[in-house]
Amino acid sequence: MSAPVSPSGDTACGKRGVLHDEHALLGARIGTWLKGAAPLSYPMPPQAGDTALGDLEAGCVLTDVSGITMLYMSGEAATSFGPAVFGGRVLGVGECAFEASLVGDGCVASIPLVARTGDTEYLAMDACGRGDTLSAWLSFVSGVEQGGFRPYEGLETEDVSERLVPLVLWGSAAKSVLGDYVSGDDALPDNGRVTSPMLDGRIATITLRTDLHDRPCYLVLVPPAFARVLWRSLLSFESVRPLGVEDLSKLVTSALPWAESLGSSDRIELSADLLLEHGLVRDTGDFVGARGLRGASAS
Repeated sequence: MSAPVSPSGDTACGKRGVLHDEHALLGARIGTWLKGAAPLSYPMPPQAGDTALGDLEAGCVLTDVSGITMLYMSGEAATSFGPAVFGGRVLGVGECAFEASLVGDGCVASIPLVARTGDTEYLAMDACGRGDTLSAWLSFVSGVEQGGFRPYEGLETEDVSERLVPLVLWGSAAKSVLGDYVSGDDALPDNGRVTSPMLDGRIATITLRTDLHDRPCYLVLVPPAFARVLWRSLLSFESVRPLGVEDLSKLVTSALPWAESLGSSDRIELSADLLLEHGLVRDTGDFVGARGLRGASAS
């Protein structure tokens, strides 16, 4: 049963997403997740191996992850800002990866999925509940001044969380399902890549792929005006099952061993060895927090 709706358009669990009514029609159990109301689970009949992981193997799952924080950075300064605040490998245009963003003492602000969407454009997406921390930290760094010089002057930073509806399509059948919507030059991204395919020739998207559990995992960012029609269309495939954010979070955590550590709102310290092992920082040390991280590891 869906949560009650107040006159303001908010539910008792928080702000409603664009697809709230779609989840209610499916009988979703709706509760608080990140910044608002979300479908925690659905009363769907068991399929595949009777587990969410079984659904990944037999078909794919579809989840509305509205509520994640999406931060867009642009301008000439972004070319130096991105590699400074995101400690993973320096991304080329069209690449994406999970990367740690560290504060000065080496503690973790967050580990967002970062995409370089253009020569002077970055998009960082936080789904672990540390979006506000990440936003505040990036804002602070963007305004730093050294001897009267501002290295990132002219950088434009925007929170675009409300401008696009993020859908996760994940599983063995995900590529074939999404492939039904594209043709010609609008190819889907390979693993670790981001593209802007036009789905059905009319729905402009930003689509990222980062494989998890050895299965294709797409994050499709859709304009709100097209979110409902795409949601319904994807669910028309027999191989697609809606999955609530509770089960999705468990699946992601089982695929990314470091993810569980980010569930706290407190100070987070992860070792340099762990961050290096998972490619969340690079070994060159040329990013904000690298010195603090080395110092903490040595003590």
